[in-house]
Amino acid sequence: MAFKSTELQNVEQSAGKRLQVIRFLTGITREEFAEMFEFDITRLKNMEQDRCRVSEYEFRKIGERLPELLPWLAFAGEISLERIKANDDSLMRMIVARLESRSIKPQVLELLADKIK
Repeated sequence: MAFKSTELQNVEQSAGKRLQVIRFLTGITREEFAEMFEFDITRLKNMEQDRCRVSEYEFRKIGERLPELLPWLAFAGEISLERIKANDDSLMRMIVARLESRSIKPQVLELLADKIK
């Protein structure tokens, strides 16, 4: 997965950029993520690149599968690592494994350092 250091500028102000970070946390491709959440691939790319806003529908779809990440996605709130670990969803287990093994790009970990409690 290609990653540029400038890609995630304004992550605090942009739900689309936070959505991109969530996808990076899962370790899956944009295509896989779009399919999993039933998003149009072009729309997902546009959300991640701040060409359009994340809709209520998209917030809901993410929240149904990844409820522990919804506060951060919606308003840059905190992420409870304890709650993520308690979730048995396979995608959440993948995120926990990637966080614990530190197999996530350092720039992404830096962005989340003060948000994960």
